[in-house]
Amino acid sequence: SDVCSSDLAKDLSLKAETGGMDAEAGIALDAVDNIFILSDFLLDSEVTMEADSDADGTGRFDIAASKTLDTQNNDLNIQASDFKVDGSIDASGKELTLTLQDLEDGKQSIGLGLADKDVDIDNAELANISANNLVIGGDENANIVVDGVAQENVANIAKVTLIANTE
Repeated sequence: SDVCSSDLAKDLSLKAETGGMDAEAGIALDAVDNIFILSDFLLDSEVTMEADSDADGTGRFDIAASKTLDTQNNDLNIQASDFKVDGSIDASGKELTLTLQDLEDGKQSIGLGLADKDVDIDNAELANISANNLVIGGDENANIVVDGVAQENVANIAKVTLIANTE
């Protein structure tokens, strides 16, 4: 059976006692701090996940190593103050959108590949993502710096859209 645990809604940990999890209807997952994906997770409809809903800069979206979040050809929107993609995200048929929280103390910059910024998505994490369209950023972040992204680390991403707000 599926287990969804929460510590006063601060952290949301999704872990199946046996096997994996399956979301058959559109869902929205919100956590004051972190969202942890600790089991394989199939999404049979569009899903939105929001970590750090209080926008204090402490919330992270985290998928554990050897686990897969499979969108089953549905869009996936993830908003957080940081991302840790040790497992796989398969949005190969649709769009995966990663946006930052609108923090109270200002906008963060995003680093891709070897770039070292406030929030980094390194080459190993990029290699764990499959998407028809990977959208990174939005009005909530400042600049996006891309440095040293190797072709093999984005081979499973058909299109990348970067959105920066430098105002």
